Amino acid sequence: MRVVMISDQETHGGAAVAASRLAAALVAHDHEVIRIVPEHDGRTYPWATVELRLTMLLRIARRITSRATWRRLGTRVASTRLQRMVKRLRPEVINLHNLHGAPGEDWSPEFAAVCAMTAPTVWTLHDMWSFTGRCAYNFGCKQFESGCGLDCPTPDEYPELEPNRIAAAWRRRSQILRESPRPVAVVPSRWLAREASAGPWPRQSVEVIPYGLPLDVYAVVDRSLARAALGIEASEPVLLVAAMDWRDPRKG
Repeated sequence: MRVVMISDQETHGGAAVAASRLAAALVAHDHEVIRIVPEHDGRTYPWATVELRLTMLLRIARRITSRATWRRLGTRVASTRLQRMVKRLRPEVINLHNLHGAPGEDWSPEFAAVCAMTAPTVWTLHDMWSFTGRCAYNFGCKQFESGCGLDCPTPDEYPELEPNRIAAAWRRRSQILRESPRPVAVVPSRWLAREASAGPWPRQSVEVIPYGLPLDVYAVVDRSLARAALGIEASEPVLLVAAMDWRDPRKG
């Protein structure tokens, strides 16, 4: 099977790591994987990589075009270029991952519509961005269930968006999920499945599949052997704390 995977990073960040593990596992099972990313990180991987980024001419056009005009053109340009690329690659299935971490490249939810018109599409959700007006995590806000808007409590947080654009962004996401040949959402937890189904994602289109792990790195071993290897006394209590960024109020 030929699988095209699209993600805003190739290997940097948790979402990209999960996508990379999936890509490596698919290749190990004799599938062909082609990854579309804004920028190849220059290393050698079992999958093939192609870049989808603005050409120098388009970057110049962006600099000399007003912000309002480029908003209308940028997403269209990126989506058109993606459409041409996936048609050329002729995938049997397309797997989307994070799209919101490609600053300056005008990647958008429109990619889901483009992909769904080309081949069966699976969108692996690593956060809430696909069904909110702009946020990756809602911090308890429930606006996404009926419609995000001007009173978004966190418009300046990553991935930021001007308040006057948030309502339109939510409506467009909802329209894509409602009217496109529906992509399937794959989520790593039951919690994220409940949140997605409470928003625009149709409940029947959300599947829970936990992240995979490379078993040559992560394996179950005898607890006493693990403690001995780490220099932990057999009877000592153990607390493991992990966070991407201690400054993040959600992860720190």
